[in-house]
Amino acid sequence: MQLLRSKPSVVGVTPSATEATTTKVQGATQETPVTFTPGKATIGTAEKSVPMDPASYKLLGGQEGKTPLDTVPAMSEDGTKEVGNYTIKVVDGKTSCNIYTNR
Repeated sequence: MQLLRSKPSVVGVTPSATEATTTKVQGATQETPVTFTPGKATIGTAEKSVPMDPASYKLLGGQEGKTPLDTVPAMSEDGTKEVGNYTIKVVDGKTSCNIYTNR
């Protein structure tokens, strides 16, 4: 009996998201939908889509912007003052970015 050995390879994919904007006045809690597009990879000759689990979405923050967090600071346009915070909310598989302001 001959044993076949194989070495799996991992192919990375990069999902994308639409830019979200709001038009409410500063100081009001703002909520806007964010649409994530699954990443794609070519396996052999076939293009495969890699879906994302909405429950796994995380904001990234910290000093280098690579630490998964539940909340990250919302900064003023010039980046000098914290004016609120961002959170992600998933309801019925749909994602929104919430901006809660301190003012």
